[in-house]
Amino acid sequence: MYTTFSFNHLNGSTTLYFNGKSVLETYLNLTGSIESTMSTTNPSFIGLNAVTHDSPFHGLIDRLFITFFVKSADEIRKEATLLYDYEFDGEDPNYDSGPIGIKTNSQNVYISRSNNRSSALFNASNSYFQTAGFTFSHAHYYEFSITFWLRLNIMTSLDDNSVIAVLQLTSLIDGLSSSSYTCIFSLHISPENSTMRVVFPALFSIIDVNNWPIENNTWVHLGIAFNGKDTFYFYKNGQLIGNDTNRRYSTLLLDDPRLALTIGGVYLNDYIAQNFETFERMTCFAKSSDFNYTSMHGEIDELITFGRLLTESEFADLALS
Repeated sequence: MYTTFSFNHLNGSTTLYFNGKSVLETYLNLTGSIESTMSTTNPSFIGLNAVTHDSPFHGLIDRLFITFFVKSADEIRKEATLLYDYEFDGEDPNYDSGPIGIKTNSQNVYISRSNNRSSALFNASNSYFQTAGFTFSHAHYYEFSITFWLRLNIMTSLDDNSVIAVLQLTSLIDGLSSSSYTCIFSLHISPENSTMRVVFPALFSIIDVNNWPIENNTWVHLGIAFNGKDTFYFYKNGQLIGNDTNRRYSTLLLDDPRLALTIGGVYLNDYIAQNFETFERMTCFAKSSDFNYTSMHGEIDELITFGRLLTESEFADLALS
């Protein structure tokens, strides 16, 4: 959980946030004049036993911040729910500029720069980008929102049922002798008609989203979000273009899920040998075998995931970036 305590000495406002949501707000009746003098502080403790000698504190803490200004509710909500933010602005495509620093592996992915813009370039048959180990919040009912910019070089294929695998979200299954993942969904594009589809292998379901064609060699902003219960939402260039409701969607996410997101199509073909030690094989149960997956050639930028359901206006703002 992510907790925030905020105090405004000007009006006495005191607010407690839990996972980015305000759960308590009160106002202290401050009396006397407020003087702009240097304040003095006493040592602070985590774990009341240091002060009261009560039962000791057992647990873990991370990302402890103390600021001498009042953050807005929007800032606190973003800090609590932003899982990662890959801007692809520096030399290292694996750098996460988000607050957590999620582990990432990639191979044959390069930073491309043109027209004062940088992005991650996939130009090899075995290019992949994989971020793993993040989780969604139970307090938000495992909601999530994924957004990114995409420019594809769509090439025709001689294979029947050929598709370009763009993205796959998977969840680690605990308790097995080797790492196995359950497939939550994947996004792929048919080179024949350049239409994006969402595949749910565990449900044997394929969603053809209305008005989601992908133009060749053209930047497009895509978004997919889940309300944690039964509905997925699909966005293109900041506009809601469709949704799909199925009560079985809630079964796709395990309790306390440890997730991985992979971009690049080679991971979907189990028969293709992987020579990279950094690649974590996404062997998925109930994986659909109806398609011949081909590699993705193109660029992505501003890959962002939140552990909550973004609003339509938030998707629109991200598409304007």
